[in-house]
Amino acid sequence: MLRSSEPWAVPLLKETTEIDWQADVNPRYLEINFGYECQLKCSYCASTVSSAWHSEIKKYGDYPLESNVNRRQYGISQITQAGRFFQREDGNPYIEAFWKWFPDVYPTLHTLRVTGGEPLLSSNVFKVLDWIKNNPRPDMEFAINSNMCIPERNLNKFIDGCKKLKAENRVGRLSLFTSVDTWGPQAEWIRNGFSMSRWESNIDLYLMQVPDTSISIMITFCFLSIPNFKLLLDKILEMRGRYPHRIRFDTPYLIEPPHLSSLIADDKMIAHLNDTLDYMKSKTVDNHDPRFFTSTEYAKLERVVRWIEHNRYQGDELAINRRDFAAFIKEHDRRRETDFLAAFPELEYFVQDAERTQ
Repeated sequence: MLRSSEPWAVPLLKETTEIDWQADVNPRYLEINFGYECQLKCSYCASTVSSAWHSEIKKYGDYPLESNVNRRQYGISQITQAGRFFQREDGNPYIEAFWKWFPDVYPTLHTLRVTGGEPLLSSNVFKVLDWIKNNPRPDMEFAINSNMCIPERNLNKFIDGCKKLKAENRVGRLSLFTSVDTWGPQAEWIRNGFSMSRWESNIDLYLMQVPDTSISIMITFCFLSIPNFKLLLDKILEMRGRYPHRIRFDTPYLIEPPHLSSLIADDKMIAHLNDTLDYMKSKTVDNHDPRFFTSTEYAKLERVVRWIEHNRYQGDELAINRRDFAAFIKEHDRRRETDFLAAFPELEYFVQDAERTQ
């Protein structure tokens, strides 16, 4: 796959347009996923990409939601239709085929990225690390996605592997992508099974032990990100103070499932969101000082806020998704023994209004 928007790919655009449509082409950017094994059940995730979600849906069945889109996000039908993907890694013919093909394409890769599920629960991901060690590519970028709440044994094995790759110049740029959508108990509710303290300590350990690497925080901005987002911004600056120029973040907005999208927000939450945006602006300076945000980072969050303001749901669409929001959190608390109002006391009024929505 050619990432045409990235600078390294630009010189390849003309060459790509001239390739015969039947020609065999080695990818320059390769993103691989060995399986759906994951210990988290993030609210906006699905049974097709998280084994923990898969197990829950098989046990309890569908969530009682009105919208087909919302219900289908987690639904048992997704498991049935995508059953071919739920194979163990051992003896999986797709993985066996990959390892036969990989040596042919590896020499020409610009970027190799591993996703999941949770990649660091996969034995094949550690096999990839060993492959790079034994087949050095100091001109290749290697990136991995991880929720960074993995068992200590897996974390240490991953860190040791990365340290060797960098120390022995076996790979070029090495990047870790991880996710958090707000801070504290609210983040833990959104991403069920997530531990805020473990995530932060694991990030610290990785950055302390693996030099010349960076962390990119992927923030899936949803309705539940709004109340406590200011604290997440403070935490990012705090982390940058400890690790200058090594912490990046992005704020893509969630579209589906609609009942968790910020488009269900009311005027009170929109006002709170604009207050957060003003707060970020007060800490934005373009001088490469890690104590501040850049104008580009501010512009990305501003884009999210304006998108929400201009596209909020109306009429039946709003009513259905707010009712589904209330139904989802009630069922979430029942199945997982969580307490939404303890985590989000400022949203008690919103849940009550959503339940009464006609």
